[in-house]
Amino acid sequence: MSTQINRKNSIAVLNNSIRMGQMNGAFLLREASLLKDALDFFDDNVKEKPTFDTADNPETVAVSLLLQGVQKAQAHGGEKAYSLDDAALLHKIHEFWLKELGSSVNQKERRSAKAAASAARDPASDDDNDEDEVSVNTVSLRSKKGKAKEIGV
Repeated sequence: MSTQINRKNSIAVLNNSIRMGQMNGAFLLREASLLKDALDFFDDNVKEKPTFDTADNPETVAVSLLLQGVQKAQAHGGEKAYSLDDAALLHKIHEFWLKELGSSVNQKERRSAKAAASAARDPASDDDNDEDEVSVNTVSLRSKKGKAKEIGV
C-alpha cells in the first residue's frame, strides 16, 4: 500500500531533496538563500516567516521555488542526481502541487515553472545558456517584523 501525497509529506520530501541537491553543489549561493527562505516558509519552528511581496499567495511562490530547485538539482546532479524512484516521486509531487495550486498559480509563475522544467530537460538547447549562469528576477521578502530584502530568483 502506497502513501498518498499530501501537502505535509510532499513538503518534507521537497525539503530533503533540496538539501540533498545543495550537498551535491547544485545551487549558487543566491539560489540557496532563496530556497532556504522557501523552506522556512513551511517550517513550523521559524517564527519570522518570509513573505514574498510581489506575490498574492506566498505559499504558491514558496512551492514554485522548491519545485524549480528540485528540477535544477536533477538537471545538474550528474552522477549524484536523484535515483529513479526518487525522481519519479518528485514528479508525482510536482503534479500534485500543480493540481493543488492550479487556480492560484498565476500565468507568470506557471511559465517560470515550465521554463525551469524545460531547461532541466534539455540544458544544451540554448547555446547562450552557460551551466554556471542563471537568469534572475528579483523577489522582495519581508519578515513579519517588516525587515525587507531583495533576492534574485
